Amino acid sequence: MLSLLAVQTLLQVIGGNTAFKVVTRIVASEQLPVANAYLSTLDRVGTLAGLLAGGLLISGFSITVILGMEAVVHLIAWFLLFPLRSAPDKAVKPKLTYWNDLREGFTYLARDHRLIRILVFGILANWMITPVNALLAPFAKNVIWGGANTFSLLELALVIGGIGMSLLYA
Repeated sequence: MLSLLAVQTLLQVIGGNTAFKVVTRIVASEQLPVANAYLSTLDRVGTLAGLLAGGLLISGFSITVILGMEAVVHLIAWFLLFPLRSAPDKAVKPKLTYWNDLREGFTYLARDHRLIRILVFGILANWMITPVNALLAPFAKNVIWGGANTFSLLELALVIGGIGMSLLYA
């Protein structure tokens, strides 16, 4: 189960970053704010639908089976994105290796203290959120003696609370 959770987390990280990268390649630069707003909205709607489906699925399947199903769905989404053609780049960039790009990214990051703070807060947020996601189902079942409905309501409360707080901070 831990390996399925690790694979699922890896696919989510890759998928989240890929979604925003794909948008910059297929949408004109003046339409990027609108495209990113739609992408964010679709992500939240998908999250809510997934939480509802997860609450219903957990009553009929084990957590291991659900994580496996989610990993398969991520792979299907990757195969759907793979053939997507992007607009040609107008500027010709020199071809760099992965390690040069990585070093250049860290150099850029080190120059901007705001980005470092955002990175640290993002790491801390993920560090706090990941155990909650992994332990929510056992918490719903063993601590508050609930079933699938309780798990679904807890997941929905987390997402709705996150949306509300992001609107409050905005």
